[in-house]
Amino acid sequence: MRALEYPGPGGAACTARTVEAVVPRPGPGQVLVRVEAAGLPPVGGTPAGVPGTEFAGVVVQLGPGTYGLEVGDEVLGHCPSGACAEYAAADADRVAHRPAALPWAEAALLPVTAAGVREHAALRESGAVPIGYGAQLAERVRAAAPQGVDAVLDAVGAGTAPLWPELAGGPERVASPVPPVGRTVGAAESAELGEMVELWEEGAFRLVPDTVLGLEEAAAHRPPGAGTLAVVVPRT
Repeated sequence: MRALEYPGPGGAACTARTVEAVVPRPGPGQVLVRVEAAGLPPVGGTPAGVPGTEFAGVVVQLGPGTYGLEVGDEVLGHCPSGACAEYAAADADRVAHRPAALPWAEAALLPVTAAGVREHAALRESGAVPIGYGAQLAERVRAAAPQGVDAVLDAVGAGTAPLWPELAGGPERVASPVPPVGRTVGAAESAELGEMVELWEEGAFRLVPDTVLGLEEAAAHRPPGAGTLAVVVPRT
């Protein structure tokens, strides 16, 4: 199979390449998925090897003792690594069915929202206005705070840092206490992913990739900044 590979840790200066790799074999309780789309990790979020932990695709093989899924099921979910390839193996309890109306590229981003959507609900209960990452971030901040932003505490890093001085009224009103980091989200279980799918179907949120790339394009593409939603489509 074809896969995207980082020969070293995937920082800003790391160059990816496309390689021929062995199709993974699903173990007990796992499924093998033909990947239709996968999330591309941001700068600093890619160890050596085949990157990617979020994917959407079609089940093509069941591992021993795997129940609740069938060959041909369209799913989305998490895997430990290796999603940016034509095939990926994942635990069956870390995937959920993809609704037909959910585009593949957006489905690959839904697993990373599993924690974020839940946290947004808690923030709203506390009187805050949560704003997700993705396209037109600055415009959405301005819409949420038309009166202006008093100050910015940036805990994300290089991917969003250029936005804040203008929004806050100057660099002296921006605090960056940590170095640039990528997003890290714990793997959601099938039930939680299913809840996110239901919320998407109800129109609670939408997922808009900033960029969609084929494997060759991704190999030539600088790793996205933190807060950027990039998707790899292995079969283009």
